Amino acid sequence: MLTIKKLNYPSLLWFLFYLVIFSYLIFNSYNYLDADLGWHLDVGKRILEERSVPVEEHYDYTLINRTWVDHEWLLNVATYWLYDNYGYFSVSIFFALIVILALIVLNIYTRKYFIRGPGGQILIGTIQFFGVLAMAPHLGVRMQTATLLNLSLLLFIIRTYEITKNTRVLFWLWPLFCFWANSHAGFLIGVFMLFLWIGIKSLEIVLKKFRVFARIDFMNERKSGELVKFLLFALGAVGATLINPYGLKLYSFLLDYSNNYYLQVIAEWLPSYSMPIQYKQLIYAALVVAMLTVFTADLARSCRKKENSTVDGWHLGMILVLLFMAAQSKRHFPLFFVVSFPWLIFSLVRDLRLPARFAKYISENTVLKIFVLPIFLLAAANFLVRAQYAPDPFFSPYFCGYYPCGAVQYMKNNPDLLDRKILNDYGWGGYMIWTWPGKKLFIDGRLPFYEFNGHSLLEEYTDFFVAGQAKNKLDKHGIGLVLLKLYPKVSLNWFERKFLGLDDNEINNQKRYLRDYLRGAAGWELVYGDKVSEVYAEK
Repeated sequence: MLTIKKLNYPSLLWFLFYLVIFSYLIFNSYNYLDADLGWHLDVGKRILEERSVPVEEHYDYTLINRTWVDHEWLLNVATYWLYDNYGYFSVSIFFALIVILALIVLNIYTRKYFIRGPGGQILIGTIQFFGVLAMAPHLGVRMQTATLLNLSLLLFIIRTYEITKNTRVLFWLWPLFCFWANSHAGFLIGVFMLFLWIGIKSLEIVLKKFRVFARIDFMNERKSGELVKFLLFALGAVGATLINPYGLKLYSFLLDYSNNYYLQVIAEWLPSYSMPIQYKQLIYAALVVAMLTVFTADLARSCRKKENSTVDGWHLGMILVLLFMAAQSKRHFPLFFVVSFPWLIFSLVRDLRLPARFAKYISENTVLKIFVLPIFLLAAANFLVRAQYAPDPFFSPYFCGYYPCGAVQYMKNNPDLLDRKILNDYGWGGYMIWTWPGKKLFIDGRLPFYEFNGHSLLEEYTDFFVAGQAKNKLDKHGIGLVLLKLYPKVSLNWFERKFLGLDDNEINNQKRYLRDYLRGAAGWELVYGDKVSEVYAEK
């Protein structure tokens, strides 16, 4: 008779757990269409057809004759190839598996180097599932998911080297960074982490010379000679990033992000407490801050009592850096989750001391085991059944509730509008690149920071929505067609009004000035409208 034990129950449970997360990720990818997916697909298509990466700008008429670097070219090619041959479902599976692999690496990494026992495993599953829910706005079919996996692998490589002191492990840095640099600009975070490790380990050597730090045991301390070896491997990893179609131009392009206006207006670059507020991210960050506070209090108490204490300077340094970055931008929350997760699990197990009896009861209760399996299966089935499946998400009824499907089709079918310069919504640029091939746009999500008339292109775009600027801007650019997004009315709750100081009227009145002008101007007329968008044409 087949028993639970023979089924290798722990492995089966982890398989079903990640099946639930995988199902949720598929559900998420069909309930959220990335605004930039269209241009990613088009760029991937062009690379395969032309057998070369893009160099010259040809999507926006505002940037004609400018050059650009596609730092995500490898993933763009893979995404288009999957989409063209097997459809959006295969693309959703591909990106879901990237996230699953990142979570599995974090799981193994945490269990190998931070905690042991069933209590810790329960926390790993709980916190990972909550973390996926918190990261959901940044997941789906998005190139940045590659950085989650690469960052997880980087942490694993460095910790393995710290424990084993085997420099051969560091050779893995070179292929990792080569792939990373060809798939996403997040490799710069990886480069920063390499030199942060060297900086922290060097600081630990200096601090140990002072009596006040004599009782602090810095985990995995290194001698100066070992730091030199690591530095050589780190420089080799940086060199590996230059193995890309653009060479040094990759760095020069990324350094052009010096204009940070986009950090002030693009939703995902704003803090978690800005609209739309990401409460799950705030809860997770608050939990990490709470455990950091507990750790600091314990360290201070040990110092007062002149007791020895252990400090993991490397992980604490990473957590503080990414906590600051996540506080500045929602987009960095997934990176903060990756670097803080192992330490958080370790701290919760150590400080909360999950009762051994409770953990043992969960791991040994056969009845509970039997019921957990169908619960996981039902949860996975629930997400898969509820997903908004569509063979072509760009024209599915569900996503057409968020994107201008009807408006684009109307403009494409109206010969009088085809050759007019268009002012499009920033968030719809990627969608239009794919659904209206060859149409030159004002702006899309690739290059908002590019210099234009003394400021960034995104600033030039937002000026259209400033009171009294509409007519001047439309005339200046010779625009004869405007596609406006109709934003749903925002209704804030009491917490958002009283504690965060947000104002309903201010939010709802954003971008209304251009629409007010077009509605009242004698030289413009509304030629198309639905619940999602409006199209205005110059008479």
